[in-house]
Amino acid sequence: MKAAADIAVAALRKELVARLPAYLIPDKILLVESLAMMPSRKVKRK
Repeated sequence: MKAAADIAVAALRKELVARLPAYLIPDKILLVESLAMMPSRKVKRK
């Protein structure tokens, strides 16, 4: 799965470079499986 994640990050970075100015492109991109959600389907921040 690591190789697929690396490919996804590379593709995302390529799209960002094509569409955004350099100062808006993040240094690091982190892929997460899922986010903790509340019953109301909002992201749980704490």
